[in-house]
Amino acid sequence: HMSAKELIISHIKSLNLKDFVMASADQGRAKQVQKLADLLQVDSAFISKRRYSDGTVVAQAANSDVKGRAVVI
Repeated sequence: HMSAKELIISHIKSLNLKDFVMASADQGRAKQVQKLADLLQVDSAFISKRRYSDGTVVAQAANSDVKGRAVVI
């Protein structure tokens, strides 16, 4: 079992962001993003989106307000 969790956390901390949110752009990574957010003691955001056969992607819902905050995806 390999994980880049510690590397990712180290890199995010090196950015010295003041107010940021960890975000998952798809439901498949929501659990991992939540774990990272918990370790970093920051909020998390999840986006529910729908893909159409013509290639269009529409964000249908987001569970957090990220306005004015840095978002790390």
